[in-house]
Amino acid sequence: MKIYILIAVSFITIISSCKKPINESSIPTLEGIITMIDENNRITKDYSGINISCQNLNMTNINVDNEGKFNIPDIANDQAYLKLNVAKSGYGTTTVYFRKSYLDSCKTQGNSPSITLLPVSTVKVNSLAGVIHGDFFKISYAVTLTKAIATNGVRFLLMKNNPQVSHNNFIYNNNTSKTWIAPVNAGNNEYLFCYKQTFNCNCDFLFPGDTVYIKAYGESNTHFGNTYLNLETGLLTFPSINTNDSPPTISFIVP
Repeated sequence: MKIYILIAVSFITIISSCKKPINESSIPTLEGIITMIDENNRITKDYSGINISCQNLNMTNINVDNEGKFNIPDIANDQAYLKLNVAKSGYGTTTVYFRKSYLDSCKTQGNSPSITLLPVSTVKVNSLAGVIHGDFFKISYAVTLTKAIATNGVRFLLMKNNPQVSHNNFIYNNNTSKTWIAPVNAGNNEYLFCYKQTFNCNCDFLFPGDTVYIKAYGESNTHFGNTYLNLETGLLTFPSINTNDSPPTISFIVP
């Protein structure tokens, strides 16, 4: 009986020792997907030249296959989020933060985190002005278009009582700020911004005496959004705006 027990124990020991150690942090367990939008506001399958790097894990080149899929590596339990930089010529660099809780939820539910890439806008905003017009602030802006395409637009950034509004200093807060995109034509354009606290305006964060500051940039106008929250700074990022050309900030005081 003792001989049989010894043999069994030895057999189990041999099996256990034959297993190769697994580095769990290096095994991709979740698949992400890239959605590419072209300048005509259509989904495109051109995934060539995309570079994805992960700062958390010091990975400089995560492969993207011909279907836009890529492997998302696991992160350590003590890390709050995964930070990915996604770059492609003509599309700029998009920095995306995925919270660990979100990634864990995707694994559980079998979902794929998605990243949308839009072409960097070539719309140039040449001038920006505005005037109170009844319950509205009428914004006038002139633009130059390199070509007539479906995604031509202008991104407006609005902040109350903060003259430092800009694309790299925009904290989205329902009580202090607002952002939107308007389609544009070559030359002069107008947009009516309603500042009243009415049901139609839905602008309940502005009060009489508030100073409103507005900045405008060329932006890709599409229902495929790619505005992201920077978890390190709390700022919104706008990967597809044209940061090279923007007129001075305008302002008005709410009557």
